[in-house]
Amino acid sequence: MSKIREFLGEFKSVAKKGMFHIFGSSAIAHIGGLLSSVFVIRRLPKSSYGDYVSASNIYSYIAVFIGLGLFSAVIQFCSEKIDEEKKNSIYRFTFPAGTAFNVVLFAGILAAGLIMGLAAGNPAGIYLAFMAGIPFVVYCNSYFQAVLRVKRLNKKYAYTNICFAVATLISNIVFTYFFGTAGLIISSYLSNIAAASVASIFLSRESFFCSIAKAKTPLDKKDKKSILSFSLLCAVTNFTSSMLVLLDVTCLGIVLKDSEILADYKVASIIPAACLFIPTSLITFFYPLMVEKYAGGIKDFKNYILKILRIFICVNAVVLILIEVFSPYVVSLIYGEKYMNVSHIFRILGINYFLSSVKVLFGNTIAVMKKVKMNLIFAVISGLVNIGLNLILIQSYGSAGAAAATVTVTSLIIVMQVIFFITFYKKTQRENRLADGGLNEQDPDNK
Repeated sequence: MSKIREFLGEFKSVAKKGMFHIFGSSAIAHIGGLLSSVFVIRRLPKSSYGDYVSASNIYSYIAVFIGLGLFSAVIQFCSEKIDEEKKNSIYRFTFPAGTAFNVVLFAGILAAGLIMGLAAGNPAGIYLAFMAGIPFVVYCNSYFQAVLRVKRLNKKYAYTNICFAVATLISNIVFTYFFGTAGLIISSYLSNIAAASVASIFLSRESFFCSIAKAKTPLDKKDKKSILSFSLLCAVTNFTSSMLVLLDVTCLGIVLKDSEILADYKVASIIPAACLFIPTSLITFFYPLMVEKYAGGIKDFKNYILKILRIFICVNAVVLILIEVFSPYVVSLIYGEKYMNVSHIFRILGINYFLSSVKVLFGNTIAVMKKVKMNLIFAVISGLVNIGLNLILIQSYGSAGAAAATVTVTSLIIVMQVIFFITFYKKTQRENRLADGGLNEQDPDNK
C-alpha cells in the first residue's frame, strides 16, 4: 500500500505542474489525426495511398534533419541554469541557422522527387516533390513549441497542439475530398502554418521576439560549436532511430514490390504509432525537469529517472493490454473489412509500442547527460541488425516478419541503453566519492 501511495503522490505532484495540459492536448492531436485517417483511408484507393506511403517514407528519412535538429538544442541548452541574455543569444543564433539549412533540404527533396517522378516514372515521386517545402513550416512550428516548453508555458503549448489537431482533422478531410491523396500533403502545410501562427502569437505576448531583437551579446565560437555539435548528433541519432520504422516499409517495398502491402503495413502501424503520443507527452513534460535534476547530482538524477520509469510502465502497460485485447474490433471498426488482414501485425506492433515507450525514456535520459553519441552508436548497431532481420523475416513471413524485426531491435536498444546508464551512474558515483576524499564503504550504491 505504501508503494501505491508513493506512486500516486508522485503522479499528483507532476500533474500539478502542467503534465495533463501537455498530455491532454497531445491526446486531442492524435485522436484528431486518427479520426481524419478513418475518413481518408476508407476513401482513398489502396494503390494510391500506397504510393503516398512510399513518398512519405522517403521524405521521413530526410525530414529528421529539419532545422539541423536545432530546436532540440534549444530545449537542452535553454533549460539549463543560464541567464535570459544568454538564452536570447541562443534563440537568435539557432532559428536563422536552422532555417538556412532547410534550404538544402528543400533542394534535395525536390530533386529526388523530380528524378523519381519524371525520370523513373514512379507516381510516388510527384508526391515527394510536393513535400519539398514542408520542412520550413514544420521547423517554425517545432521551434516555437520548443520555446514554449523551455518557458514552461504548458497551457499555451497545449493550445498550440490543439490548433494543430483541429487544422489537421479539417484540412485532411476537406482537401482529400477535392484533391485525393495530394490533399494529405496540402493538409500538412496548412496545419503546421496554423499551429506555428498560434504559437508565435503566444510568444509575442511574452515579448519573445522583442527580447531576441534586443539581445546584445552574440554567442562565442565555443558556444556555437557546442550547440551545433549537440543538434547534429541529435539529428543523426534521430535519423538512425527513425530507420527502425522506416526500414520496415522500405524493405517491404524492395522485397515484395506491392503498394497494397505497404498500405496494409501503414494501416497496422497507425494506431500503435499514434499511441506513442503518451510516452512522448510524458517526456515532453519531464525533459526540462530531468535537465535540472541532472545538474543537481547523479544520485538524485538516478532516483528521479526510476520514479519516471514507474509512471511510464504503469501507464503504457494499460495501453498495451487494450491493444492486444481489442485489436480485431478496432481494425474492423476504424478501417473496414478490407484491412482485416492486418490485425495480427497490429498486435505485434502493439508490443513494440510498449517497448518503445521505455526506449523513449532512456534515450532522452542519455541525451540529458549529453552522451548523445551513445544514442547514435546504439541506433547504428540496431539499424544494421534491423536491415538484416527485415530481409530474412520478410521473405518468410511478409509484413508480420517486418513487425517482428522491429520488436526484436527495439528490445536490443533498451538493453544497450540500460547497461550504459547503469555503467555511467556507477562510474560517476565512484569519481564523486574519490573527489570527496575516498570511497565510502557504507554507501549502499558502492557495490
